[in-house]
Amino acid sequence: MYRWYYIPYWLEKTGLPAGAPAAEQTTKGIDGLRADFGQGMPPQFWEYTVNVARSHKWSFVFMTESLDGGAVTYRSNRHFDILNENIVFPWQSANNTTAHRAIFESRRTAYGQGLVLLNNTSHDEAGYADPWQAFIRYAVGGAIDGAPMVMYGQEIGTSNLGSFNHYELNFGKQIPHFKRYNSMQPQWTAWENNTFGVRNLMPAYSGVGLAREFSPALRSSHRWFLNPAGSNAPDEEIFAVAKYETPGGTPSTSDAVLAFQNLDRSSAQANTFGIPPNLANQLGLKPGRTYNVRNIAAYLGPNNEYPGRRDALLWPGGKTRAQLENEGVFVSLNAIPSSNAAWSTAPFEPQYLKIYDTTAPSGISGGVSFDISGNFSISSNATFTWNAVPPSEGITPLYRVTTTANGVASSQIVSTTSYTFEAVGDVAVSVSVEAVNPNDPSQASSPTVPTPVKYLLTADGDFDGDGQPNAADADPLAASDLPRIAVASVGTALLEGNSTTVTHGFSAEPGKVFNLQFTGELSQPWGTVPDVSTGNGSFSVDFSKPGDHRQDWNGSMFFRAVR
Repeated sequence: MYRWYYIPYWLEKTGLPAGAPAAEQTTKGIDGLRADFGQGMPPQFWEYTVNVARSHKWSFVFMTESLDGGAVTYRSNRHFDILNENIVFPWQSANNTTAHRAIFESRRTAYGQGLVLLNNTSHDEAGYADPWQAFIRYAVGGAIDGAPMVMYGQEIGTSNLGSFNHYELNFGKQIPHFKRYNSMQPQWTAWENNTFGVRNLMPAYSGVGLAREFSPALRSSHRWFLNPAGSNAPDEEIFAVAKYETPGGTPSTSDAVLAFQNLDRSSAQANTFGIPPNLANQLGLKPGRTYNVRNIAAYLGPNNEYPGRRDALLWPGGKTRAQLENEGVFVSLNAIPSSNAAWSTAPFEPQYLKIYDTTAPSGISGGVSFDISGNFSISSNATFTWNAVPPSEGITPLYRVTTTANGVASSQIVSTTSYTFEAVGDVAVSVSVEAVNPNDPSQASSPTVPTPVKYLLTADGDFDGDGQPNAADADPLAASDLPRIAVASVGTALLEGNSTTVTHGFSAEPGKVFNLQFTGELSQPWGTVPDVSTGNGSFSVDFSKPGDHRQDWNGSMFFRAVR
């Protein structure tokens, strides 16, 4: 009676009284327990204990330690949520891809979908002489279904000896003493001294753990071990596996990851891994689509010095399904850097390559409309709208809006089908829009034709210079006083010789006639300047004056509409 009451007792002591409503059971009380030497009690006891515990807290999690393996662990798989079985022993000795695969395949055969604790060391087992060996196994396990475990201190470099003040001999192995007061101060000293480069361990572990939390595919049991292209045998130095949340689900709505880990801490490894057609089907890759990847386990640095590495797309221009099947996926994995500085350029990290659909969206049908009925508005803003581009393969596009205001273009990305431009002062504005892929905004449709130029004028300004404020003027855009469009900012132009030509681009409203004018020391061109009546383009001015001389000019060059 006392044994099964153990769990309700501690639930009550940790804030969950008997009979608490179900809603409180997920927020109060301890969440689970590990049964040390779980096979020491018969199945009938565990069935009764589990039922009693869940009558108090329906979400209570049970983990059993059954290090003997074999029949007792198979039996535990019927009652327990997590199996702390004997994976720790073969995993510590696994040193190539074949050995790792065999460990995971044998447990899939033995336990089916049973959740295995992925512990490569523990409180009563000897650790590794090299703490990076524990990380390598953690990164391998991070890509496999199960429950990855980190022992206390593992993330700062706990090793087999010298990490704690006290050890005890346990079945011939020196383990951290857990039956008396103990301290990890020696390991923190090693961390301060960066022995084995362990200051980089914590961000490396963080990269793996955060990737697994982020990715349903990594946690999924759907897996496909990867071999080098054209080979039926693994690369023994690179553990490689494809993981997918839903077989055949498109990457836009169902997570898919290609995971790689270097098993050789001392040497860089590289290879090209094959993507056979059947795997491409499982990953949900479609013909005619473009894909790219990000390393969601990227190393970001001890102080998050490199935050952009996790978001960077790694395949320039992306790859199609046909390219992935024909060319495979090339990966290059670094060795552990020999200096702290080298971590910034070649860190030791797994590559968990999450697949993104980066296909360019289709174009926007129709043009862009705006809420200004005439050529101008006495207003500080204008709203532009356009038709939505339908989702494709589960991707809802964003929109890049490019505004050209007083000759200066700028762009912004929005998620809606409208954009409100805010003017400062008197502004001539035109807009074009293109649909962009949210996974890769560089992949975009063709932009719409720019809208006609519209003028947003201030109420008390005098845009045409006729002495009347814009709000009271019958035509603040009088023909002889239409706004000027700058084509060259204030600067210095060196004019010398008998014929010097200066060329500048300009952006003007089609259908109107413009003349090039100047401000500054040179008030008029030396030669004849023809009027222009085109839209956007370039304009060349021929400055001619007899004699061989030179003159500096400081000022601005601009077009002014003349009719």
